[in-house]
Amino acid sequence: MTRYAAMEKEISEAKQAVMLNAPKHQLVKEVREGIEHLLNMLPGDAVVQVLSGIAAIAPGVM
Repeated sequence: MTRYAAMEKEISEAKQAVMLNAPKHQLVKEVREGIEHLLNMLPGDAVVQVLSGIAAIAPGVM
């Protein structure tokens, strides 16, 4: 499976978990895996920029 196809699969599973109102542990798992696959599509310096942006909007989380 290509990296792009794997990313699409994980994002689809995250969307499905949200739409089906999955239990919290399942929702967290699927969303985390989707995010991990999205970040794997970026070059390293871009990952740092994305994570910095997330840290800025969610202080105390990271």
